[in-house]
Amino acid sequence: MADLRASPTSGTAPLTVHFDATHSIDPDFSDTIVSYTFRFGDGTPDVTQGAPLADHTYNSAGTFAARLVVKDSRGLESENTAQQTITVTGAAVSPTPTPAASATPGPSSTPTATPTPTPGVTPMPTPTPTATPTASASATPTASPTGSATPTATPNPTPVNVQLMNISGRVFTQGGDGVGIGGFIITGSSSKRIMVRGIGPSMKANGVAVPGRLSDPTIELRDSKGSAALFNDNWRSNQEAEITQSGLAPQDDKEAAVIKRLEPGAYTAIIRNADGTDGIGLIELYDLSPTDPSEMGNLSVRAKVGTGDNVLIDGLILQGSDPKRVLFRALGPSVKANGVTVPGALMDPMLEVHDANGVTLLSNDNWKDAPNRTDIEGSGLAPSDDHESAILLTLSAGNYTSIVRGLNGTTGIALSEAYKLTN
Repeated sequence: MADLRASPTSGTAPLTVHFDATHSIDPDFSDTIVSYTFRFGDGTPDVTQGAPLADHTYNSAGTFAARLVVKDSRGLESENTAQQTITVTGAAVSPTPTPAASATPGPSSTPTATPTPTPGVTPMPTPTPTATPTASASATPTASPTGSATPTATPNPTPVNVQLMNISGRVFTQGGDGVGIGGFIITGSSSKRIMVRGIGPSMKANGVAVPGRLSDPTIELRDSKGSAALFNDNWRSNQEAEITQSGLAPQDDKEAAVIKRLEPGAYTAIIRNADGTDGIGLIELYDLSPTDPSEMGNLSVRAKVGTGDNVLIDGLILQGSDPKRVLFRALGPSVKANGVTVPGALMDPMLEVHDANGVTLLSNDNWKDAPNRTDIEGSGLAPSDDHESAILLTLSAGNYTSIVRGLNGTTGIALSEAYKLTN
């Protein structure tokens, strides 16, 4: 379904309008929108492009019906045509300043007679005329036309309340149950635009390429309804223009990425190597529409926890102005797939949370030993196994990292989670 928004929708020529088609939705979950056709309605040629943002300048007065049609990767066009009415008035004419008439005669070349004082009478002082200010007309600025329909990347506005905006899980991915899995829930009543990335070849630590990284990561995005998965191997193969315009394009062509506007619900993203071999990868989830009423209410990453560089590391980004309570959990014994405990689960996970400077904010082994155990229980999200970990913190906007390890260097599959709680 095509959805077109414009800003501004009226003004004086030349008027540059920013068109936004990011709210368009492809109802087929396993497909994506690959082209956006903008018809500006002023006689200029249509613009078909792979990115959803476009700027257009209207140089003459009139009322114009701007329209949008979108097409998916199977060549199917949207059943509707979205429309916005743009009203442009003629350029304002700057008024010619008119000199204000002065009540006081101007200076004259004819000398003014000085009255002769009368004896015995003190002459009154002659009042000095006060100049009447003349209003100067200000020149009306003229807008410079932008003769381009080239999309411009627009930075995401910052939400008022702290929101979970991004999670990046560094995982050791294998075949079978050892793949890296990112889960998230969209809460609310409206859709949200999400990007999922699978990173491997460009992974670095302290500026050095990570040994054993995935050479060709792929991404699958699944919903909870059993729909066919949305799949991507190399990010330039499908939504190159839209991904580039987001400002979050992967650095390597072999890395994977998809953008999809999703309805509220539960979703899962899976990262694995294209050839099925083991390796370290980064699975990332980004909220591309933070001002939409809905939110990403829960973010999680499931993967094999090893030792050394193969521990489970999550990066979390919070945006907004009002601090919020965030609950971090590290689960192992209770991790299930299809209602069955996952074979090889990490039996005693340990959890640490660090700030952007690497300072340890809190660590926990068994959640019942946490200093705010009562608050964790009150959240309704206390782990079901006493050996699992939980940390509850009040956080401001910023970048945070959680690390999941096994006690005494043990290994196994674990789940790292972050929940934003209602204060």
